[in-house]
Amino acid sequence: MASFDIRFLSGKLMRKTAVTLIIPSLDLHGALSAPGGYYMKREEKFPLAVMLSGFGDDGKAWEQRADVAELCDRYRVAAALIGGENKWYLNLSPVDDWAGYIAEELPDFIGGNFSAVDVKRRIICGVSMGGYGALGNCLARPQDYMAAAALSPALKPDDYVKKDSYVPLEDVFLAAKENLPYTYISYGDKDFVYADAVKLDAWLEENVPGVRVRIVPGYGHAWDLWRLEIRNFLDSLKSKNII
Repeated sequence: MASFDIRFLSGKLMRKTAVTLIIPSLDLHGALSAPGGYYMKREEKFPLAVMLSGFGDDGKAWEQRADVAELCDRYRVAAALIGGENKWYLNLSPVDDWAGYIAEELPDFIGGNFSAVDVKRRIICGVSMGGYGALGNCLARPQDYMAAAALSPALKPDDYVKKDSYVPLEDVFLAAKENLPYTYISYGDKDFVYADAVKLDAWLEENVPGVRVRIVPGYGHAWDLWRLEIRNFLDSLKSKNII
């Protein structure tokens, strides 16, 4: 794989921001035997997985804790790893338009500068706070995504986020349910928000046919579950021919 640590000036965030971009590439054996001009001639284009970290983490968490580089090579996807600076991936102010950054600016920057990445074929994944961000951003613009994964998602932002800054997830689900991309939600049964996960599952069963919460026995709110479940999500995308 190839990994790029990028900093660029964001108009949506009004500051420089960091993103790690991972793109499948040749291993050592392939590099030693590849013909000249291999990458210039390569026709394969990779879907983009936008991967959102949880509260307190930066984008590197996915790389450090879930071996995303190996996943990109195995599943033939590119990945953009970002952290939300504890801002819940929302449009909180003129200098914190995270929703606009994710939906418009990030794919524009990547698509314009990395021709191997097909930003029109996007999925979005997140853990904890990032799980909330993945659902909120995908369901607000379902036409932009092929699929979303929310692993142990928080169901609402922390109390310091003003209520007029976000729409409850239930309302976003209802607004998007006629155009809903494939949506994968999972929790461990040892999670401190397990009771809320059960309530969400019951609500989805009644109101959004086709979307259910997967409960994984023996796991809490931690990376040992998320490492397992991101692979299960990508396997499901393969089996459905989404990627």
